[in-house]
Amino acid sequence: MEAMTKVHYDHLIQSVLNSPFDEIYFDARDEKSLVWYGGMFQMVRRDLGKHFQKVGVESGWEIWKRISKN
Repeated sequence: MEAMTKVHYDHLIQSVLNSPFDEIYFDARDEKSLVWYGGMFQMVRRDLGKHFQKVGVESGWEIWKRISKN
């Protein structure tokens, strides 16, 4: 995911939320490397975390599942 503007970022987040997929994957990085990326990983996690939750880590990937609307 890459975005150069806030509008583009919001569009990308919305496209994930509107996708039919119930699982998304984040590269499992330690907190020190997340800071190196300028907080982008934390921002994406924060914004998608309203609709997805982390359920585990496998083979270097964080697995996040869509939160049920029920």
